[in-house]
Amino acid sequence: MAPNTLFSVLEHGSASDPALVVPGGPRLTYAQLREQVSLAADRLAQNGLGRGDRIAIVFPNGAESVVLFLAAATV
Repeated sequence: MAPNTLFSVLEHGSASDPALVVPGGPRLTYAQLREQVSLAADRLAQNGLGRGDRIAIVFPNGAESVVLFLAAATV
């Protein structure tokens, strides 16, 4: 069965497989990406943000912006 949610896509990758590779920048495995997305989503929720809220992300393109985008999409 094909993954149909963001959570299932993130869970689909093996822990040690590369999930995010930024040329000249960080490389995150699926395990690391899941952890970073979860931590960022928890921080957003702790600040009162949740499903249906609008969240603006102002970051240059890179690993951090990807993690924050995914976190905002999963809150």
